[in-house]
Amino acid sequence: MNWSKHELPRPGPAMLFPMAWSLLPLAVGILWGLVKGHGILSSSLMALGLLLSMASVAIGTQISPGRLDFIQIIPSPFVAIILLMQPPYLLAVVLCVTFWILDYRHAKLLSMGPFTVYRVEWSPQDALPVIPSAKYSRHTWAASPLFSVGEVKVKGIRINGITYLESTEILSWSESE
Repeated sequence: MNWSKHELPRPGPAMLFPMAWSLLPLAVGILWGLVKGHGILSSSLMALGLLLSMASVAIGTQISPGRLDFIQIIPSPFVAIILLMQPPYLLAVVLCVTFWILDYRHAKLLSMGPFTVYRVEWSPQDALPVIPSAKYSRHTWAASPLFSVGEVKVKGIRINGITYLESTEILSWSESE
């Protein structure tokens, strides 16, 4: 197996800039609710802060795909809609802060992950290697996560019409497997 080493782009400032700015409407919405009373303005500002944090995570997943599942990103817009329905103030603050922290953790995961990957050319017609300790999500090649060996995830990718297996570490298996 000829694995080649590649450096992936880092989401960095493109993702963290809107994440930092999402704190402004979030904090103003919480403070407005404390000082002036909970109303549509404070709910809207908290929802805006949550949507900005979700947008920053979405930017990060576009720059660094395959690190987060869609199901991890999807709760934020639903919570923003719930905030617009004006639940009790304490519940709104708890929901908003909780899901902002989750978005922050996702952004941290995207910006801290390994950015060196290894690729090997792979024909889609070939069966995936059988590794006893692997957990398979698919048994045939696809441009998606395929299997994992411990903490190492292997996914299929297609670049300029060439198909590859991509991993964060070099994996080895015998040709008889």
